[in-house]
Amino acid sequence: MKRRILRQYLGQTDDDIDRATERLERQARIATQLREAGRDTGIADELLSHFERSLRTLRDDRALILHALER
Repeated sequence: MKRRILRQYLGQTDDDIDRATERLERQARIATQLREAGRDTGIADELLSHFERSLRTLRDDRALILHALER
């Protein structure tokens, strides 16, 4: 049962990583467009940084789940 739950978490984490990657890519495009238009990108860059940290956390979570499944 524990392994089944871990596999479900793994699947959910994979989905979360996919969505976070899409948000990160979209935000990077927005920041680039703003920069090219000569606009202030401070807030856009902060949001991009937040998305990067979130993605790293999700990937770390995934690694922990995989480690638990290997035991």
